[in-house]
Amino acid sequence: MNAFKVTLGAEQVELWSSAAANMATVAAIAVGARWTYSRFISQRTEQPRATLSYRAAHRTMSDGASLLRVSVKAVNSGTVLLGVRELRCEIQRVAPPSPETLAKLEAKELINQRDEADLDCIRCYEQEWEAGEVEIEPKESESFDFDFVVDDEIETVLIYADLPNAERSDGVGWQATGFYDFIADRAPQTDQQSEAEEAA
Repeated sequence: MNAFKVTLGAEQVELWSSAAANMATVAAIAVGARWTYSRFISQRTEQPRATLSYRAAHRTMSDGASLLRVSVKAVNSGTVLLGVRELRCEIQRVAPPSPETLAKLEAKELINQRDEADLDCIRCYEQEWEAGEVEIEPKESESFDFDFVVDDEIETVLIYADLPNAERSDGVGWQATGFYDFIADRAPQTDQQSEAEEAA
């Protein structure tokens, strides 16, 4: 049986060692790039995230109307400070529909260009703050109350809450929406939430 003996010179050993080191460096860079993409681009840990929800309840008033209290809760579900500059809450009439809504329904024009029901807005409130006035720490929350006076003839409304992302200029942010029934024999949906993450 013949045996082969391979002898490497000092220069060859240095060459192979250098090549192995370069390969290790390339592998480390690839792993680091993948981690960076997953951590800061895919998950966007440096971008604000929030969960918006609300609770609603009403009390009948003596003047033929009801007082509807909508408490909107904003939770900072991200890892950076969440600045709140504006918060909007509105209620839209659903039942019974107004003559204008019935006319749109018969003409098949009730859905607008944004694929939303073009309902009658009863009231819309906006709360605004200066930069830095209202800030929510990560994993903490803040509640905001809105009061609406609704006529007794209204049976069902659509509640819509919108929290624009203060870091964006296009108004995209987080929303929460749902129906609320004033009729006593119906179980109203009093807790609705919607989560949306900031997109680049």
